[in-house]
Amino acid sequence: MKLILQAQITKDGYIARKDGLRDWYLKPELFGVSNFLGNASAMLYYEDGKCVIVTGQEEISVEPSLLKEQLSSMATLSGYIALEASPQSAPILRTLMAAHCISEIRLIHVPVKLRKGGIRFPVSEFKSHWKRISIEPSDREPCVLFSTYREKTNLPL
Repeated sequence: MKLILQAQITKDGYIARKDGLRDWYLKPELFGVSNFLGNASAMLYYEDGKCVIVTGQEEISVEPSLLKEQLSSMATLSGYIALEASPQSAPILRTLMAAHCISEIRLIHVPVKLRKGGIRFPVSEFKSHWKRISIEPSDREPCVLFSTYREKTNLPL
């Protein structure tokens, strides 16, 4: 099973304001976020120091140190596990990226700058490991860019 990460990200690289709020986010139903989450076989999120994987049949709570092992045990399932970048998921994003667990990253580039800082999306420190495979503008206002990245080790030959 693939783990696909989706993030709404500002022009200056943030996924949340300094206080953790995401009030600048686009409506999920308008830009594919609802479809992304709704079509997933499972969803992964981080809450109260635990990683939680929710499937149609069960909810599995896992210590972050055991997450890679749990994801490996789910490798034969079809579809994908959805992970949406958020202030809450930020602690596990670096871990998952460093462990090469994320198959694909889908970014929605929102035309906003936070300028004062916030919670940064951690892809920059792993940038050399990823290749952008597509980028396209939206067909509605506000105009956003959709880009997809795959880890270089996961690219098809």
